[in-house]
Amino acid sequence: MEEIQKYEEFMSCQYKSPDSAEHVKIVFRNTLKKHICIYWITHNGNFMLYGLIPYGKSLTIDSYTGHLWCARNFKNGNLVGLKFSHENDSSFVKAIPCPKELNDHQRNYALCFPIDEVKSLKDILITYFSNLSQKIPLEELPLPESVVRNITAVASFVKDYRAKTHREFTTAIMQRP
Repeated sequence: MEEIQKYEEFMSCQYKSPDSAEHVKIVFRNTLKKHICIYWITHNGNFMLYGLIPYGKSLTIDSYTGHLWCARNFKNGNLVGLKFSHENDSSFVKAIPCPKELNDHQRNYALCFPIDEVKSLKDILITYFSNLSQKIPLEELPLPESVVRNITAVASFVKDYRAKTHREFTTAIMQRP
């Protein structure tokens, strides 16, 4: 539930990539043991799927200074924290990067390493239960009503995210020459 709240807060800020003419090359290197999706936050503030990075692989992007990017877990849609490193600078870590800070920062980032999102035990359990195929209705389980609502909300979010991601990948594959 906490991850959905973080995502909704992130989306409610309506961040947008600015117009920029200065080219910059960004390398996303996936060091997690899971697939991640890279999204560009467009000039209109929409998330545009840019690519899928399997574990151990990299994706090089030609971008522009100030453009905003984010990473999400391919399986459940959770925002993934990123570690930024510049060729002449020490790296720093943000749990979920603040796009305004990245936008205001004038250095061109060379590498972005996804780091796993930190979850509470409650979030881990809710995510686990929401991914199980249910053999009995949740309402029949001896759980508090608030937990049932949280599990249902996470399950709905994950289902919608997977359907949207599947549509985006299908569309991208069909548009290839």
